[in-house]
Amino acid sequence: MANERKAHITARIPPKHLEELNELARQHRRETGEDIRLADQVRDAISEYLQKRRGGVEK
Repeated sequence: MANERKAHITARIPPKHLEELNELARQHRRETGEDIRLADQVRDAISEYLQKRRGGVEK
């Protein structure tokens, strides 16, 4: 997916969700030393959601 062309989306989320995503990113950095961007978190969340809705089948 890294080299795959990506579409752009814009979404408004509650500030609380953004705070939680930032906290998860901080935890990830502390645990792994790897920086994770908000866009990466959102892509992961969408992928998980879609996979769950498809009954666990990866496309």
